[in-house]
Amino acid sequence: MPSILSVSSLLALVGTVAATTYDASVSTRFVYYSAATYCKESTLTNWGCGPACQAEAGVTHVTPVGNAGAGTFSYVAYNPSHNEIVVAFRGSHNIENWISNIDFAKQQLPGAPSGVQVHTGFYQSYLTMQSGVLNAVKTLLAAHPSAQVAVTGHSLGAAQATFAFIDIKTKINPGHIVFYSFGSPRPGNQAFSDYVMTMYGDYKRVVHLNDCVPHVPLTAMGFNHAGEEVWYNDSNNAKTFKVCTNQVGKPENPTCSDTQLIDGAAAHKIYMGIQVTGQCTQVAAEEPETRAFLMQ
Repeated sequence: MPSILSVSSLLALVGTVAATTYDASVSTRFVYYSAATYCKESTLTNWGCGPACQAEAGVTHVTPVGNAGAGTFSYVAYNPSHNEIVVAFRGSHNIENWISNIDFAKQQLPGAPSGVQVHTGFYQSYLTMQSGVLNAVKTLLAAHPSAQVAVTGHSLGAAQATFAFIDIKTKINPGHIVFYSFGSPRPGNQAFSDYVMTMYGDYKRVVHLNDCVPHVPLTAMGFNHAGEEVWYNDSNNAKTFKVCTNQVGKPENPTCSDTQLIDGAAAHKIYMGIQVTGQCTQVAAEEPETRAFLMQ
């Protein structure tokens, strides 16, 4: 079990993990899953939320999981067209505000080797949904044991999805799991990145152009990205991309989005040519309380 392995033991296992080729069609599907998290819950439960739901019609058994007091939201659902269990997390409605309030505190990740640290605010926000998400995944896997689990999220939701992926992988261990994120902030330190990549070499981290969110928290403060970065370097984030592989035991690859200056939030809102927060018939109300976690 990962909880009793040292980081050095995990590094020794990295050769057993092989990455697959990035699939833009999967990425597009997952963007729509992420976009649906921004829709009003009453329209999401029957998968009638608007363009995001129409793009992936036929999704069933939608279980919303959130905490109104904490301002967090996610859902677990089943897509019979792809035989996949969807686990998607919502980001913040107000990117500029939560970036300006972000802090750099870290904590040990429970169950991981000593030294594997995560951003305290991101992780604590995930914990408000942890049990609900895991229980919903277990229920759907019992009904669909051959299904793959599709984990995704945008913005703050991408960081939360990273922690959910670890929990699903270590506590449920489905036969097949796929993890794509969009515009993720850095969720942990170098040891955390090594932990994630050793556990799962297929993590695809999609970044659009000069999106400001993937640049925070700063590497100078001890944070690092995991996974294979897929950097869309055209203005519409729809066609041209470059792949930069991160390696276990080495700092974050600087040759993709790290070549860009931190900019505004415009690029953060468009992924795969899709306006992520504009795919709902009715948009969920902003939950400003989420910002409290980011100042921890």
